[in-house]
Amino acid sequence: MDRDQATETAIVKVSNLIKEHDPGYLFGPTDTITWTDQVKGYKAGICWPARQKIGLNPEIPDEYLETTIAHEVCHIYAYDQGEKGHGKKWKDIMKKIGYPPERCHKYNLTPARKERQYKYTCGCRVHSVPTRTHNKVMRSQMLYSCKYCGQVLQFTGEEL
Repeated sequence: MDRDQATETAIVKVSNLIKEHDPGYLFGPTDTITWTDQVKGYKAGICWPARQKIGLNPEIPDEYLETTIAHEVCHIYAYDQGEKGHGKKWKDIMKKIGYPPERCHKYNLTPARKERQYKYTCGCRVHSVPTRTHNKVMRSQMLYSCKYCGQVLQFTGEEL
């Protein structure tokens, strides 16, 4: 079965499961789900519930396709019930149709970009510091100390 067929099969299954719990609910046609390079990195899918549109990361492993579609379709269902995000209605319908109500996945996806690391030193060693932490230090928002020697980390001016 190719990905388009698998997607259609998953959407029909998930829609039917929701209809068992809410017979009046009708989710739109399968053309509302697209595989798009706009969804990348660690994000498996994205939902625009007001438009009943779902975008899927082309790197989702096949074994997680159905769970990802269920996650996103349940966002549309919860939105139609007046809720945004991963709230109670979203969690409840996920449980009712037999999927784990987990906000984040553990799929092995390629990050959208490689995070830079910066070289910092203290009295006892060299530290690798990620971009976000480095930026806080540069904006004087934070000081970080070595957990071994207690000295404040100093930026060397080098990227690792």
